[in-house]
Parts: sequence; C-alpha cells; structure tokens
Amino acid sequence: MHLRRLFLLLILLQQLLFAQTITHGPMIGGVTENAARIYIRTDVPVNFTLEYSTDSLFSSFDQINSATDSAWDNTKIVSLDNLTPLTDYYFRYRINGNIDATQGQFKTFPVEGTSGHLVFVTGSCQETPNMKVFNVMPLYHPNLFIHTGDFTYPSYQIGASYPGDWSTIELAWRKRNEEPICRDMLRKLPIAYMPDDDDTWGNSKYNKGGASQIRYEHGKLINYYDLIPRTQQMRDNCFKGYKNFFPGYPVVNDTDGYYHSFKVGNCEFFVIDVRSCNTGGWNNLKYNAQFNLWTFDGNNPAQTLLNHPQLEWLLSGLKNSTSTWKFIISGVPFNKNIQQLVELPLLLQGTQFTIAGYAGTGFKMSYSFSDYFGAYAYERTKILNFIKNNAIKNVIVISGDTHGFGIDDGKNAGLPEMNASGLSVSSTELYYQFDHALSAFGFDLKKWLWNQGGMGIGNNNTKNAFGKMEVFGNDSVQLCIIDEDNTTIACYSVKNNELVTGVHDLKVLNDLVNIFPNPASDKIYIQLNNKYSGEKIQRVKVIEITGREVYNKVFDTPFTAFEIPVKDFASGAYFLSMETEHSFAVQKFVKE
Repeated sequence: MHLRRLFLLLILLQQLLFAQTITHGPMIGGVTENAARIYIRTDVPVNFTLEYSTDSLFSSFDQINSATDSAWDNTKIVSLDNLTPLTDYYFRYRINGNIDATQGQFKTFPVEGTSGHLVFVTGSCQETPNMKVFNVMPLYHPNLFIHTGDFTYPSYQIGASYPGDWSTIELAWRKRNEEPICRDMLRKLPIAYMPDDDDTWGNSKYNKGGASQIRYEHGKLINYYDLIPRTQQMRDNCFKGYKNFFPGYPVVNDTDGYYHSFKVGNCEFFVIDVRSCNTGGWNNLKYNAQFNLWTFDGNNPAQTLLNHPQLEWLLSGLKNSTSTWKFIISGVPFNKNIQQLVELPLLLQGTQFTIAGYAGTGFKMSYSFSDYFGAYAYERTKILNFIKNNAIKNVIVISGDTHGFGIDDGKNAGLPEMNASGLSVSSTELYYQFDHALSAFGFDLKKWLWNQGGMGIGNNNTKNAFGKMEVFGNDSVQLCIIDEDNTTIACYSVKNNELVTGVHDLKVLNDLVNIFPNPASDKIYIQLNNKYSGEKIQRVKVIEITGREVYNKVFDTPFTAFEIPVKDFASGAYFLSMETEHSFAVQKFVKE
C-alpha cells in the first residue's frame, strides 16, 4: 500500500512538472538599440532560463535565470541589456531542463540619430475576433507596432467589477495575450502601447462619461449626459497592471499618467496620455438653463487633456529633440477642425433628426466629439503656437480611438496627422456615416477634415485596417492606411522641413444670413448679415429634417440677397446650410 501511494505521488509530481508551461506571451516591448523587455505568464509559478542568440539555431547563446511570480499572476518581465544595434535576436525558454515550444524573436533598433529606412505599423481598438490586419502587418517588415489604445475592451467585456477588482486587471492582461493572430504576431514584433478609455475605464481623471440623453419637461426637449465616478482604486489598479504586466518603456510620472517617449534611429516618439489627467470633454460644452442652450466652451484655459506637467514635458521634449522626425502618439485625434464637429451640431441641438442612419439631436453628435483635441481649443492652440514660434520642424501626429481612418496634410489638422483606429471592431463606419450625414448639410469631410482621404471618405470601404508610417531616412515619411485585405486606401508623404501652408480655419456660424418670413408659405428671402459682408457664399442647400435634400444651388458670384421658392415644400421644419470660402452655416426655418 505504501509503495502504491509513493508510485501515485511520483506520477502526480511528474504531471505537475510537465504542466509547467508558458500560457501567455511572449510579448516584446521596451526595445532600444541595445535593450529589450519580454513578458511571459506560466500556468504555475516556475523557475526558468531565458536563452537568447543572434543565431536561430542557438549554436551559441546567452542566458538569464528568472522565475514567474505567483504574486503577479505567475508572470515575469525579463530585461535584456548590452544587445547589438540593428540585430535580429531569437529567444526561447528552458523549464525544468526542457525547452518550451513557445519561442520568439525581435530586432533591435538602429543607433539613435542614424538615418535609414524604418517602418512602423499602428492602430487602436481590438474588439472582435476578426483580426485579419495582424496577418497583413508583418508583410511590411515593421520595426515596431504602436498601439494607441483599447487593446481589447475590458470596460464591458469583463464585467461591472472592472477595474476596481484586482483580479479583473489580471484577467484583462491575460485576454490581451490570448487573441490568436495578434498574439502570434507579437511573438516576433515589438509593441509600444498607450492605454485608452476602454482599457482604463475612464474618459477623464475621476469620471467616465456616459451617453448623451434627452428628456422632456413641460414639452421642452432637454439634452443632458450622465457621469459615472472613476475611483482612485480603479486608476491605481489600471496603472499598476500596466507597469507590471506590460513590457513597455519607462513612464515619466510614476504616480499619475502613462506618458513616455522613446527613440528609433532618427525618429523620436512622444506617447501622450489623454485619459488619466484630463478634465473631461463634457466640460467643453456649457449649459445655460435659462435658455436651455448648450454652447462650446473649449477656449477655457481650465479645460485640459494633458494637465500642466505633461504639457510642459511634451513641449520641452519637442523643442529639445534632435531627431529629424518627431511623432506625437495620441489616443484621440488632434485635428483642430474637429472643433467644428463639436460646434456645428450645436446649431441643431433642439431638434431630433435622422441623417444617414444617425438618430438623435445635434447635441448627441457634438458630445461624441467633445473629448478630442479638437474640443480642447485652448490647449491645442497652445501646442500649435509653441511649435510654430519655436520653428520646430517635422512634427507628425498619429492618433486613434475613432473607429475610423483618415489622413490630413496639416491644412485642417494643424499638423500632418494620420488617424488609424479600427484594428478589429464591429464597425469602422464612423467617417463613412459622418461623411454622408454632414454632406447632406453640404459639409465636405475630405475638404474640411481629412483632406488626403481615408476609410469611408468618398468610398464605401469600412473594413478593419491599420496605419503604416514608412521613414525614408531624412527625406520623408509616408503615411498610409491599409485595410485587412492589404488594399491601400490613402497615402500622403511628409517631406523634410515642409511647412504647413494655407491652413483651413473653418468657422461655424449660426447667423450668416437673415431669413424672412419665418415661418414661410410661398418663398423665403435670404439676406447676408452685414457683419459678414466679406464672406462669399458658394453654395446654398435646403434639407428636410429626415436628411433629404430638396434644394441645392451653387453661386458663381457672391450675393447679398436671394430668394428660394418653398410653395411646393411639405409643411414642417427645414435646415438651410450655406458654405463660404472660410465658414459653414446651418440655420432653420419652417414651411407652413
């Protein structure tokens, strides 16, 4: 009996030994010209040896002895130092004397400051199992994958206890290393990553913005929104998880924010944190209860995405950078003309309408853009003026979050920008829908927002996609949007020392013309407001509240007064939209 128990115990011990395997990872990050960091997780705590070599056959190798830690969900991040620049490294793990089947490889970066050919791929928002983009990215032999946020969606996929319960943080990081195609790619391609709102469960420092709502009081439509508290424990858990489960670069502020920078050859990347410290985009919209009116308040210096320490770090870093190319990596778009997508819908805040399948009031549309840089006008303008006044050249913005893709040469955005978001999501129709919705009013998304095109902008392609930044030494950087079938949607090349000229400073007006009579039965008269006498009206449209266009006229010469027959219009409310060289206006009238 004693021998039988001993035999069974030996079998059990043998099973436990064989059960000690890598379950998650490896994931490679923090790569420089001579260093790298590598994450793994095992099913039980285990001692291991990481062997790494420049020879894929491991004829000779260096090694590091380490162990996964039960206090950190059986994970470990090992740092490799004293590596050779621009060199391929292969690594494997030896556990209990046996080589684990899971292996990986990466390439170190070139020496800082050296010019050469570099490729980076980027994107955000991994929500669905459709991950075809991760089969396409490696075809371009990138040096690095830059993830701008929403790396899976723990905010709703894990449950209500996220992120206050620490066990949900551990689960979230396991899930990020379980998506099969992405996981396999990241075993061979280094990653840099900045968490976004669905990663950290928060649009601002201490609140998560809820959806916009409407209610009626005494027959009056009132727009409002809900705020959900974000506790310090939630913030601390997310930050602690990032530092201990992600092999990233050192953060600047070890207590508040994920922002950091790193260099690759002649490129420097400033990875900003737009969620941890901001005051909340909803504060860019101000409500006047007396008039039941929301107005834009983004020029208020109190509203900030970055907070003062991070902003000063960014501006100082840009000014002192010796790199040819300076990339600002942002979780949300920087594009300054998105301000108009906040202001313009406020002209329609008191009306419920449906345009291109978009139902709601104008306030709902405005609120959805209020936590982008476009709405933080004071802070965004300060950044642009600093870059201009200090003659800082070759600054490019890479952004995410929108579930959309667009490129601008800087005339709209203020800086050359590529917005790449929608790696694997249920829909990348944002710009497609807004292109159709706003074009019904005469607002041209390609003209006023992403002038180099993008997904759904002038096309009906709404597939998942990614962005590619290809650096050609000190000559240029090509920005491209490529879909999951490896079809290039849009490209634009930023030339060295090229200046952004002819900036489109679009204005949104609600009093461009006087309309009378209003209500009208036979015709309406349109008279240009005297204070806008310098404007040249190029187009006038009349749109039903359902979005159907009923009148469209293009003018070759400016006018001061004009009439539109409305006798045959059905009774109801109509929108009158007008476009000039530098402004856009929407006003409402009623046909009796």
